[in-house]
Amino acid sequence: MITAQQAQRATKRYLLDKYPQTKINFGDCKFVALDNLPPFAGPIATYRLEGDFEVRPRGMMADFLYRRQGMKTSFVILVHATSSRILSWEFR
Repeated sequence: MITAQQAQRATKRYLLDKYPQTKINFGDCKFVALDNLPPFAGPIATYRLEGDFEVRPRGMMADFLYRRQGMKTSFVILVHATSSRILSWEFR
């Protein structure tokens, strides 16, 4: 089993791979079991991480549109509690 800090590191690594130079703020980290799976699979232990991140503009046009401020996006990401893989994500 991984710890909550390791789940946060996996999430941070995932977001920085997709969106370089982002500022990430974690809000909530819960240990949950996903049980809405087929009967033969059984529940899966996961961490549910919530927070937001700010994508900084990358170019002259983006600088003009966002006025040097980033675009703030909130997220919910599920991390597998034993392998630290990202299972699902939702950006709002």
